[in-house]
Amino acid sequence: MRRKVGFDLGATALVFLLSSCFALQSFTVLDYIIAPGQKTTAQFVLRPMSAANKNNVPRFVIVGVPSGDNLTIGKATWGTNGTFKGPVPMAANGAILTSIGTQCEQAGLNFADVTGTDWKAFLTPENIPDGGKTAKKAVVQVSIKAAADASTGVNYAVVGVSGDWLDDGDDAVGPEDGFVCFGIATSSVLVKAA
Repeated sequence: MRRKVGFDLGATALVFLLSSCFALQSFTVLDYIIAPGQKTTAQFVLRPMSAANKNNVPRFVIVGVPSGDNLTIGKATWGTNGTFKGPVPMAANGAILTSIGTQCEQAGLNFADVTGTDWKAFLTPENIPDGGKTAKKAVVQVSIKAAADASTGVNYAVVGVSGDWLDDGDDAVGPEDGFVCFGIATSSVLVKAA
């Protein structure tokens, strides 16, 4: 039974790889230099992959910062540019992090292989249709804050992952679900002396 479920999820992921989803076009930290206690924004720019194929599923983003208390990840907003049902707050969803397993390997990331990183995952509150609108983009913004006592003179790596959640039908994120990652990128932020 377990082997069959794994095969089914793999087949589902393959179908989604061949269909339209949001591809990560860019990931950056908007204000590269901040002081302790200040905030900046990690920004994803996503575009539908194909005009011919369309899908309508929940979308997720995951942001990672170096472990410790120097940087914290705050809130996320989908569609800050007013497209694809945005802007809408994304809900933090820790179950994605415990459920995704090795399902991002097709995009080059195995979360189990990454150490020294604190992750936070966010999920859209509803399905987001891409409509095959490849000329439009969805902008997702996630706040990041430097601690008041953050180490200064340090350039901190920030990681961004985007993808789709393929629910098994119970409306709850879990390890039996499928996850397809369509973009993994890094950026950074420099915390300067106040």
